[in-house]
Amino acid sequence: MPLLESIKTFSSRRPLCVAAAWLAIALGVGLTAPDLTRLAAEGQSKLLGTEAESRRAAELVRQCWPDQAYESTAVAAIHRPGGLVEADRRFAAALAGRFEAADRPAAILRVLGPGSQPEVAERLVSRDGTTLLIVAPLDAANVAPAAHEAVDWLHAQADDLRKATSDVAGLQVLWTGDSVIGRDYMRLVQVSLDRAAIVTVVLLLIVLIAVYRSFWLALVPLTTIGASLVVARGVLAWLCGVGWQISPLVELFLIAILFGTGTDFCLFLSWRFGEHFNPRNPAGVMRMTMARSFVPLVTSAGTIMIGLLLMGTTKFRLFSTTGPSVALGLAISLLATLTLTPALLVLLARIRPACFESFGGPSNGFWEAIGRKAMARPLRSWALTLGAMIPLAVLGGQTRFVMDMLTEMPREAQSAANLRLILAKFDPGMTAPLTIVLDSDVNLRSSQGLALIDDVSRLLSHQRRNEEVRSATQPLGSPEPLSRARLSSRLGEVDEGFRQLAEGGSSLERGLNAGAAKLQAALWMEEKLGLNFTGGPAAKKAEAPPAAPPSAADPAAAAPEALSQGLRTASAALLWSQGVPPTWNTPALASAFNQVLLQGAKEGARRRVGDKGSGLFDAAVRLANAPREAAPAERPAPAPAPLAPPVVAATPARPRRPPPRRPPRSRPRPCSAS
Repeated sequence: MPLLESIKTFSSRRPLCVAAAWLAIALGVGLTAPDLTRLAAEGQSKLLGTEAESRRAAELVRQCWPDQAYESTAVAAIHRPGGLVEADRRFAAALAGRFEAADRPAAILRVLGPGSQPEVAERLVSRDGTTLLIVAPLDAANVAPAAHEAVDWLHAQADDLRKATSDVAGLQVLWTGDSVIGRDYMRLVQVSLDRAAIVTVVLLLIVLIAVYRSFWLALVPLTTIGASLVVARGVLAWLCGVGWQISPLVELFLIAILFGTGTDFCLFLSWRFGEHFNPRNPAGVMRMTMARSFVPLVTSAGTIMIGLLLMGTTKFRLFSTTGPSVALGLAISLLATLTLTPALLVLLARIRPACFESFGGPSNGFWEAIGRKAMARPLRSWALTLGAMIPLAVLGGQTRFVMDMLTEMPREAQSAANLRLILAKFDPGMTAPLTIVLDSDVNLRSSQGLALIDDVSRLLSHQRRNEEVRSATQPLGSPEPLSRARLSSRLGEVDEGFRQLAEGGSSLERGLNAGAAKLQAALWMEEKLGLNFTGGPAAKKAEAPPAAPPSAADPAAAAPEALSQGLRTASAALLWSQGVPPTWNTPALASAFNQVLLQGAKEGARRRVGDKGSGLFDAAVRLANAPREAAPAERPAPAPAPLAPPVVAATPARPRRPPPRRPPRSRPRPCSAS
């Protein structure tokens, strides 16, 4: 292969040039490349795909409420254990005013504090009066450097105001919020990566010294891995500037995989070179070593890179952006192994050939003995190996994944401790509330849409883990202001209305029944006594001739009498006739007609006979009702009405039957004693 021939020839014949070129490239890239850690933190907020529900909800909020949308928050807690005093409140108001200055960072959108709306300002004070919150929503993710710069600016403003104010001794300004926690979290991540890199280098150096038995020979893998790691970081940082996406896991994976595979590649190449070491011709030995090691090294690295590239097929960007980036770093590490490592080995062989004497020495035979025993009884060796691995697998299966940033941070982290204090003083969701966005085809400003919002709000309120639910129908978290407008309350009022209708119907029924009884009593007394109680002519024993039609000269007087007469006729027909159509509700019709007749009868009687007649009519009605109920006290009669002209009744009087004759009763004759 021409490429292989060029690599092994150039690396073995010009080792100093190759080593100097790699070191110069690593130094230049390390000094000029952007900070990969910063870029990875900025890209962490974009790891979710467009199909993620939380991202779609955030985009909807940003489109519909651009003045209310935010990415993270910074919270300053003004705390005095003994209770806030008036000077503390003035300090909080002045601090909120400084945060709203015109020269504030662009990431600070607005400030919520003592100067906000009364409903909002009241909620920013704890119930015990010891803590007051100033909340600054930010237009940057909690792990983004822009958010961290805004938090640092807020810190500086608070420190300056604290130094300029003398009457707030003992007052504490505690910082928390997801942006503050994100800043501390990324700092801890960077510290962990630095410590992991230092520990890895130290442990690897110890292992290499134990294997090579030479400090100078152990530096060859470390130099190769270090140079490839610096170059890989710089290349990835530059690629981010042109649209390449990386995740915060890239640096951790680069350290783990590059140090692991790089060490293996360098050991393989070093041992092959040491086995055929010739101090008089190290370049020739290296060309032979490269010819025999090229294919194993490339295939081994290619297998790992294919596995890493397969991570790019996943939908979750945390993995899809990590695998290809680490594969690129591994390719750079392989290139350094095939070029820089041979050059360093040739240079070391020329300068200190004694470093390679250990490769030609006899082996102690420990590993050969272990291998022979394992191959002598393979089933037993397999069972022992499996028995040693099963407990570890069971322990790993019981591991629980914790998706809580606070538990991953040390307890002495100040932002986490301040958040615990706020959670003890306020509701748990005060600093990081959960937002639910409703997207509906119905106009949510209409009554139907508001009812939908209210139903969802009350449903969420019933969840025990939700402390409070705020929405358009309950902006302060309480459903009481709109309780009367809800369907359940309206149905209750409708039920109350139906109950009142039912009571009114019962009263009406009782009144109609009483009126019918009075009318029947009046008709009976007309028949028995011959008196006129219903407004018609006096009852006669003989059948009266048909009445003449009313005079056309007085239509106003004739019309009511005609209506009254017609209703009396219909009522009598319904009460005493036979053959009523089955579809008629006879009791209801009779009751209604009787009520109308009763009213007309009373008014007619009062017009004709005055107070005396009206009293007689009431007395007759009481007499008719006497068997069923006690007679009520007689009410005073109204003022006498003017007499109306007599009107001839339209129905003839019913003739009276003479009483039947009884046979004379004979008196008993006295009996004489014989």
